[in-house]
Amino acid sequence: MCKKNENQALLTKKEFVDIINRLRESSDLVEQVDLDYGRDYEPGCVTDGNGIVDMGTPEALYELLIHQLGEEV
Repeated sequence: MCKKNENQALLTKKEFVDIINRLRESSDLVEQVDLDYGRDYEPGCVTDGNGIVDMGTPEALYELLIHQLGEEV
């Protein structure tokens, strides 16, 4: 399958298993927090006391975050 080059060391079984486990954990984390970067946003799916919260574009999300940061300062 893979040949060992003079300048390359093969991974040990422990190194290989550790890498696969970290990749698996990373993938699981991505699946848990995947918000699809707003692609599924539809007007009205997020509301607050003032009505509809626009998060349909990166620009709108930025404005919302800056506005909320200003309220907390």
